[in-house]
Amino acid sequence: MGGRPTRAQRAAITQRRSDAVDLKFAGIDLLTIGSKLAADPSINSDGVAYPQGYGIEGYRKGLEPPSDGRLTELACKDPSKALAERLERLFFGVYRAAIRTGDLQAVDRAVRIIERSSHLLEPGGPHRGLRP
Repeated sequence: MGGRPTRAQRAAITQRRSDAVDLKFAGIDLLTIGSKLAADPSINSDGVAYPQGYGIEGYRKGLEPPSDGRLTELACKDPSKALAERLERLFFGVYRAAIRTGDLQAVDRAVRIIERSSHLLEPGGPHRGLRP
């Protein structure tokens, strides 16, 4: 891909992450999620190339699709990244309120979001509770 993703690529990645979260919350196992969100139609359970799907760079180069283990690993990372992004959005909203008004409840909420975010960043943290 080389360099920063384009706006369209970022939108597709965000959609893929959202889809991964929805599937995980629906109780779908990580390998099935990985297969559904794979770029290569030969392993994609829908038989189509998922935009910005797992293994997109290799698919574009005509390389072998990701292994089941790699699909599972990628499907595990997406929900964690999506949740971290959501926490970041929440943080900035309550941070502004905490700074602007000095509201102690907003300060407390901001601290709790920071704690949750740091939990996601701990070694092994992003995958805690997401393994099959």
